[in-house]
Amino acid sequence: MENRSATCGIGDCFAGLGLRRAGIFVPAKTVGQMVYLSGVISIGTDGVITGTVGAGRTIEQGYAAARACSLTHLTVLKRHLGSLDAVKSIVGVNGYVNAVAGFAIHRR
Repeated sequence: MENRSATCGIGDCFAGLGLRRAGIFVPAKTVGQMVYLSGVISIGTDGVITGTVGAGRTIEQGYAAARACSLTHLTVLKRHLGSLDAVKSIVGVNGYVNAVAGFAIHRR
């Protein structure tokens, strides 16, 4: 998994992010053998990605924002564990993209 992460760009554009403990917030926490990740926002090379799909943002931009969140989560997990090779399985994934009411093309 560690080799695959390099091809996805994990950590490249997120190296300077403040993905660290702040107050009671922790980006990742291990309980037993499970690692729980906190929610993240979409951050790209130009900063926070904002907007609403269907109202100023395209479907492709929505997918790019979702991908940015996924990469951020993987970056947090890598920093927490030291290597993504330590991941044995993923129990669940939740993600949300802001879209206009009635938007129906969430999955491809």
